[in-house]
Amino acid sequence: MDRVSFESLFRQSVPVNSVFSNPGGGTSTVCKIGDDRVVYKRGSSRMTLLLDDLYLVYKELEVNTKVSSSDLKQLKPSVFDSTKNGHSCNCTFVFTVLNQMGISNDIGGKGVRGNPFYTTFA
Repeated sequence: MDRVSFESLFRQSVPVNSVFSNPGGGTSTVCKIGDDRVVYKRGSSRMTLLLDDLYLVYKELEVNTKVSSSDLKQLKPSVFDSTKNGHSCNCTFVFTVLNQMGISNDIGGKGVRGNPFYTTFA
């Protein structure tokens, strides 16, 4: 799927005010979808994720069929790794969004060292 089709599917599948249950607990609520980013609220924090980064994960999943939160932290640490100025919760948010879009299956794993969260290509 090309970038334009991917974004169109995202906008159709994930409207503002969508609420996703996080596998580690709590929820993520989509607050705003801009031209190039999605803003969501997790707990009392507002997070921003570029649609290009969401597409990057889709392309990685398309190639590898299974992607873990550890893989995402290596793929783009500045987005997905909280020790590298990213946000670890972007990992599970991306997984839930891809699931909502019908691109991936449910999230597996426990979110701990040796058993990270992961998703597989649908």
